[in-house]
Amino acid sequence: MNISEIEKSEEECLHGLVLDKMPDTIPDNLKEVSVKAELKLGALCPEFVTKLVTWTIKCKPKGVYTIVEFNDLEPEMVSRLILVCGNLQVGISLIPPADFTPDELSNYKKVLNEAAVALLKFRGSAPYLFPVCNYLEYMAANVLSGITALEPKDLYTKNTFKNVLPLDWVDDIKSSLADAVYDHLGGREKFEESVKLMAYVTSNSVEGKISGNG
Repeated sequence: MNISEIEKSEEECLHGLVLDKMPDTIPDNLKEVSVKAELKLGALCPEFVTKLVTWTIKCKPKGVYTIVEFNDLEPEMVSRLILVCGNLQVGISLIPPADFTPDELSNYKKVLNEAAVALLKFRGSAPYLFPVCNYLEYMAANVLSGITALEPKDLYTKNTFKNVLPLDWVDDIKSSLADAVYDHLGGREKFEESVKLMAYVTSNSVEGKISGNG
């Protein structure tokens, strides 16, 4: 489906769209869209970026959340794409490969690991990055409350990742992501300290605002 065809849609969420020409109007019921990224020589095509900027400006008054979907990335491409999408205030989705082969799994893990480290290094307003942020949220919740599972609540995560990836891939990816995070931060204990410190700072900030001191 092209984004120019959304005017007659009654859906709240539309995914996997082609970003062609801008629609004249955006449906009032539309809450979320995902669009397929267009790449050239390892970077977003300038024409695609121009259309994406135009789209984000057009849909901002409506509060429509936009996700840019990437397929078949190489690990070294990830950091730059996070920077661009962060500046545009759109989400990023690293789509699983179509073929579930060992080589594809190996490359996909490298891409996700690179994305996790790039997010941890990012300064500024980092984009939400599917499925890396989903797992980072689980890792943090595990530290703070001891939960052993965190079921995704949004349909996008369920339909794009949870219901698509083989279970053995999911376990392998989770383990690989955790190792990448721990390695970057200096070990599991350092990660847990960071999570607890962030929770403490956030809690104090909220309490201060409630009491009128923040």
